[in-house]
Amino acid sequence: MQCINCGQLLPEYNQYCPKCGKYQPLAKTNTTKTTRPILANLSIIFLLIGIMPIPLMLIGVVALIFIGIISDVSLMEVLIPIIKFIFITSGLPLLLALIFKLISK
Repeated sequence: MQCINCGQLLPEYNQYCPKCGKYQPLAKTNTTKTTRPILANLSIIFLLIGIMPIPLMLIGVVALIFIGIISDVSLMEVLIPIIKFIFITSGLPLLLALIFKLISK
């Protein structure tokens, strides 16, 4: 990188020219990454926990509907346990993930 004032070659992270002292606005700063707070990590964990049961739910829904159709059970008797299962296995972890994400900002 060169100084914008005098043309002196500068190291990459110098914000001021050692020759003329001019501030270099385009100089890269040497900053370190900050680690994410624990709450943000918990948010990711709960998101994954909430997403994992979705394939099982799809298989369960198909199975319960198939069983319901075969045994002449009404559709509402099949859907109520499915809705409860979806809420408990995915809804609560996803809600916690959202809460932790909002708190960590």
